[in-house]
Amino acid sequence: ERRRRARRRRAWCCCLILLCCLLILIILLIIFLLSLRDNSENEETEPPEIAPFVDQTDDDFYYDDDIILMPGVKTTPMAPIDENCDFDDQVGFANVWDQCNCDGEISVVPDDVAQMRQLIIDRMSHKFYDDDKVWDIRSCDPSNMALIWLASGDNRDSGEPRQRFALALSYYGLNGTIWDYDDEWMGELNECLWLGVQCNNRDAINSMALDTNNLFGTIPTEVTAMKGLAAVSITRVHLTGTIPSEIFYMPRLRELRLYANRMRGTVPTDVAMASKLEALLLETNFFDGPLVTEIGMVSTLTDLNLGFNNFKLKIPSEIGNLKNLRKFRINANSFSGRIPSEMGRMDALEIVGMTENLLYGSIPSEYGLLWNLRDFRIAGSGVGGTIPTELALLSNLERVELGYNNFDGTLMTEFGLLTNLFYLGVNDCKLTGPLPSEIGLLKNMTRLQIQKNTFTGTIPSSWGRLAVMEQFTAEGNKLTGTIPNSVCALTTDYLRQFVVDCYDRRQGIGFDCEPQCCTLCRDVQ
Repeated sequence: ERRRRARRRRAWCCCLILLCCLLILIILLIIFLLSLRDNSENEETEPPEIAPFVDQTDDDFYYDDDIILMPGVKTTPMAPIDENCDFDDQVGFANVWDQCNCDGEISVVPDDVAQMRQLIIDRMSHKFYDDDKVWDIRSCDPSNMALIWLASGDNRDSGEPRQRFALALSYYGLNGTIWDYDDEWMGELNECLWLGVQCNNRDAINSMALDTNNLFGTIPTEVTAMKGLAAVSITRVHLTGTIPSEIFYMPRLRELRLYANRMRGTVPTDVAMASKLEALLLETNFFDGPLVTEIGMVSTLTDLNLGFNNFKLKIPSEIGNLKNLRKFRINANSFSGRIPSEMGRMDALEIVGMTENLLYGSIPSEYGLLWNLRDFRIAGSGVGGTIPTELALLSNLERVELGYNNFDGTLMTEFGLLTNLFYLGVNDCKLTGPLPSEIGLLKNMTRLQIQKNTFTGTIPSSWGRLAVMEQFTAEGNKLTGTIPNSVCALTTDYLRQFVVDCYDRRQGIGFDCEPQCCTLCRDVQ
């Protein structure tokens, strides 16, 4: 009994000791938590970090370096252009344009205008030119003419001085007096109201469009001082000279349209500096030389058109870096070499035009990765080999032009998978074998051109399902037999041009179909 009691006392002692240890631990934990709360209350709360304002949109831009040119001061006004060398009857002093045309120099500048001109030079010329530029007040250079115009009357008070100077210089430099359309140019109104000029809500010019006008001359580099410009479009006029490299340093330039002019040279390597450029349209000019590899550094490009020029040598493989490019057109140039396989990485491409060049080799199989491709034109480019079956993976294809090339082999049956296709041209190639019946699955087909190949057999009856077909040309092959009634029936609906070979007994090829079925048969002889 004594032993049992002793064991109980020892058990109670152990329980008490454990309970005391647990209480001590709880007290220590409470003290620790209270100390943490006191420290957090004493610490100052840091203000939230706010991202700095980034000027990204055209509407946000404004000039933060105002040019003050004695506002409210009116100097001697300059007379309007009247193309008359008799200056005595004019109000104000003779227009600089008339002085240059009549005397070959500017000889009449009132003192107050000359003083204002010098003030403009002192406060604004550094934004356009180097400090060592020599200014001759008698010069008929467009820059001097624009300066004197800006210094006359109150032409400085109607808008932003550098913008008015750059536009006035463009007017004189591009023979503005013979433009077809010059509404409000060189007038009293703010330059944002001049024809073809667009400004944001802070009166900074963001677009200049001088299209379809009677312009002559070169692009003045002074327009690049208008830092807010996002779009420059001078198309279908008479521009000459080269593309100024300075234009690609404009920080907001998104669109440069200079097509349908008479410009020469090539694309400057400075194009790599155009960090926001999205559209570069230079087609129908006289550009030549190789396409610079730096074009692959303009990652923002979505539309590139260099067609109808005289670019030479190979297409740079760096073009494959343009992952955002949707339209790529180099038609009617003298590009040579192989088609870069790197273009298979440009999965944003929707339109590819490479017709009429001097290429060779085959279509890279990597083109099967261009999921968004809708329009693929490569006719007359010089490529050949077999048509890659990977093209059948491009389910969005609507137009395919492969004619006038060196393709051989058969017309692949996989074309029948391209159900969105409405135009297929494989004419003037070296294709052989029978016509695939799967073509009859292309229910959107309107133009089918297979002439001048070496196809054999007959026209499949399944082609009679092409209910909306308007043009079907099949002459210049070795087809024979009887045209299916289902195909002939198409001529009663939309089919207005159906051309085949007339039947030739000696060769055993052609069809006897005119006029009940085909619209025209070609004499094989």
